[in-house]
Amino acid sequence: MKYFAIATWLLVSQVSFAGPRVVKNGGDMDAIEFVGIGQQLVKTLSENRDAVKFDLSKVAKAVDETRVESTSKKLTLDGKDKDAINTPSEKTIVFNRIAWAGKGDLDKKAILVLHEYFGIAGIADQKYDISTAAIEKIGFGKVNYRGEIYDRKLSNEEVRKLLPLYLNMISLQVNRLPSPVDNRVLKLMKATATGFTRPVSYDREGSAIVDIQETISILENYAKELKEIAADERMQSTMTVVDGFKASMTTVNCELGYKSVTRDERIVKCVRTLNEGEGTIILSVDGKTFEPIGVLFVDLFQAD
Repeated sequence: MKYFAIATWLLVSQVSFAGPRVVKNGGDMDAIEFVGIGQQLVKTLSENRDAVKFDLSKVAKAVDETRVESTSKKLTLDGKDKDAINTPSEKTIVFNRIAWAGKGDLDKKAILVLHEYFGIAGIADQKYDISTAAIEKIGFGKVNYRGEIYDRKLSNEEVRKLLPLYLNMISLQVNRLPSPVDNRVLKLMKATATGFTRPVSYDREGSAIVDIQETISILENYAKELKEIAADERMQSTMTVVDGFKASMTTVNCELGYKSVTRDERIVKCVRTLNEGEGTIILSVDGKTFEPIGVLFVDLFQAD
């Protein structure tokens, strides 16, 4: 599965930089993406010094010297589940590849990457405060991402008027919508379906087609995993996001944008951020009234 991660990187994230061809982690494509984002972060931050409230040279050194690995195993630290664990004394970062794929959004990945390199560099970032502020300040996803574009924030008055309509549409369609618990598997399926080639070696350019039987087997396993998600679990996962938005309307920020650079479909993305995590909803909307037309995305990112 490792080599399919590169498809997620190129075809889903659409990152506009090239990751390292050779890293200490050999054929771990998820780790190569992780390191590539780290390298681009150093470059982008060096070009936006006003966003840097820490010693960037320490971060650059950490990116250069740290061994990064992904794993399918559950990661825990002090009895708590973790997306990643950094060990400064060994200069290693290990992260869960399922949690990584589930982030999807480039900014979320960048926050995790910067946070873990902060740990190696000895920079305190206990609640992701510094890493989140830095990524938001430089607009990392917007600088390095070609896809959805957002041109303005909705006013508080617009949010108060429209958000209940958005949440009501999601609630009415909850029985058929992919939920946050589905999203991680669906993203991996997309990467598999589009990842028809893989690198042949890591010291030379070149790729080869993936064995079709291997592709079929992986897709079948993911389909089985999706089928085993109970309907109640799926609905509860989605309604957790909806209820979170309803409970904290004043903490919600909504942006108006377009689904793609062709600017042919208006969308609204609303994000609710609290200490325990971040809920995101994206809907297609009427270009004049901004009232909902269809639900595009419902997800929940839980902070460590």
